[in-house]
Amino acid sequence: MFDRAGIKQPPQTWAELLADAKKLTDESKGQWGIMLPSTNDDYGGWIFSALVRANGGKYFNEDYPGEVYYNSPTAIGALRFWQDLIYKDKVMPSGVLNSKQISAAFFSGKLGMAMLSTGALGFMRENSKDFELGVAMLPAKEQRAVPIAAPAW
Repeated sequence: MFDRAGIKQPPQTWAELLADAKKLTDESKGQWGIMLPSTNDDYGGWIFSALVRANGGKYFNEDYPGEVYYNSPTAIGALRFWQDLIYKDKVMPSGVLNSKQISAAFFSGKLGMAMLSTGALGFMRENSKDFELGVAMLPAKEQRAVPIAAPAW
């Protein structure tokens, strides 16, 4: 899919991600450039925190973890970017997406890129025998950043 779209490298920035997603999207064929999980039981919160970090912000107060920064400019910017992928740029379908929907679209050739947990990597490798699977760091806006899970201590 990347070769057909003329994409040689994974996106390094949000701007590149959007440009690549546009090249990969053909809404008339039900083909999408990117999908992000939007349910918290499917690590939607991790993806949100990754976008906030990539936007130069923090997801929560490190000194008092009960205080989250949902109304900070970086969190609002991350949510706006996510929302724009759907409603403004139309490179991601609307509605609640879970990892089963995302992987089904990906394996059927209807999805170019997905932001998923590294915990899904084994499953993705096992099920992508018919094409070359690429893995990349999350793109940055202000900085490179990835969330870590509780077991990472």
